[in-house]
Amino acid sequence: MSGLVLGWQAVAHGPMPVSPYFDRPPPASGIDPAQANALWRKQVEDDQQRIITLHHTQPAWYPVMVWDDVPLLPVFGGTAALWSSLLVTFSMSFPGRVRLVNLTQMDLFDPVRRAPGVPAVRSDVLSARGSTVDVFGKRTPDELAALVTDVLRPAAGGQGRNDALRARQELGRVQQLLDVSNDLVRLRDAIALLLGHPPRTITTSFSRREDSDLRDYRADVVSGSQHVAARLNDLHGDLAGLLAYARDPARAARTSGGGPFRVRTYEAERGGSTQDAELARELLARTSMLAFAAPYKLPDLLVVAGAEALAPEVLDALMSTSQRPGKQLVLLWGRVTQEAQTVVGHGGADAALWARLPNRQDAEFAANQFGKEFTFVVNGFSLSENETEQWNESQAKTVGVSTSTSRSSGSSSSGTLTGALNFGRNFGKSVSTSLSTSTSTTHGTGGSTGVTSQTSWGRVHEHVVPPETFQRLDDGVALYRNGRTAMITFCDPAIARSGRTSPTPLGP
Repeated sequence: MSGLVLGWQAVAHGPMPVSPYFDRPPPASGIDPAQANALWRKQVEDDQQRIITLHHTQPAWYPVMVWDDVPLLPVFGGTAALWSSLLVTFSMSFPGRVRLVNLTQMDLFDPVRRAPGVPAVRSDVLSARGSTVDVFGKRTPDELAALVTDVLRPAAGGQGRNDALRARQELGRVQQLLDVSNDLVRLRDAIALLLGHPPRTITTSFSRREDSDLRDYRADVVSGSQHVAARLNDLHGDLAGLLAYARDPARAARTSGGGPFRVRTYEAERGGSTQDAELARELLARTSMLAFAAPYKLPDLLVVAGAEALAPEVLDALMSTSQRPGKQLVLLWGRVTQEAQTVVGHGGADAALWARLPNRQDAEFAANQFGKEFTFVVNGFSLSENETEQWNESQAKTVGVSTSTSRSSGSSSSGTLTGALNFGRNFGKSVSTSLSTSTSTTHGTGGSTGVTSQTSWGRVHEHVVPPETFQRLDDGVALYRNGRTAMITFCDPAIARSGRTSPTPLGP
């Protein structure tokens, strides 16, 4: 299984480990203690140095791979510097043929040509002043007719499709009159002959049969139908305009490196009129579509920078071709347009690379692709404080009076028989009175102060990666997601030559 490197992920191996010999001191008895300690110390130092060397030579960077079971990889956001870094990494890592197409006005290919790890590169340009590549050669008659009619009549709606179909049918009738029907110059001159242009404007020498058939067609069809003449006149102008983009033998493509050109770059020449640049990009997009659809025995990678410029029918054709064995397509989008959203998950391969997206809507779409999860957060907080004070006073007075009287009386007599008579009598009486008074006073003071706080939690459904993360990503950093797996990717091709980069991805 072959793979395409997107970048690298950093792995921290933790603190420096310690040699286990630290815990194995020499025994107290035996050989001379000083000699034993010296031997133990040397053993510890040698083993620790071995561990340090091994720790510092462990890979700190592991490649982030896109295997060939992901036929279509969209890349969203990022700057021109990030895109150039990705193109360099793709050129270094892909095992087969690499074709890079630039549909933007940015200079993306200069770092590819200068990177030391990139194999031989050939850089071609399309221009209205003459191109370095032949985009019309080696086409079948049907391919050439489709290219001519579709480049200038993109099928944006029903009317555009109808116009392109009629123009293709008309061009097909002209091709049937020629022995060589896939030559753009011969087609232009044949239509000029049908329209009755002066002979000096016709540079092609037709055979006797071709000349006879063309003149008969002009007399029988073109002269009698104003609509056919109008369509042929439009086709003549289209062919004349497209021939300006034919290969110019005086212009040579830029090359770098030696050996076969495994990496090919294509772009529209900057400068000139806006219309010429737009036509060059449309022509480049459709010729790339045809070249990508052609069979190739080795792994075939096509990278399109500025996929926003692709017509819907071209985008559909490229995505369909990417599902073939051996084909892999990478589309670089500056914005998450409506067409770009349809690319995500196409063909069942749910993989994408997300760089910085300053636009809020683009960032929210990216965050939705990484999913949401339930988390518990504080959704309520209340605080109450109360204070009470109590004061009471009471006074009581008690007066009591009690009186008691007691009397006692008695008499006693005594006598003796010894000759003296004694007689005595006693009387007694007592009275008592008591009075008591009591007074009590009570004072009481009390109070309390209380503070009550309450926190409530609720479950919410939040983004795993919030949109703000995509808006604030550093240049050169992207998030790669493949199904349920996501990782931070550093897209600097210089990491490959850092000396601490693993040749294989990080295992499970």
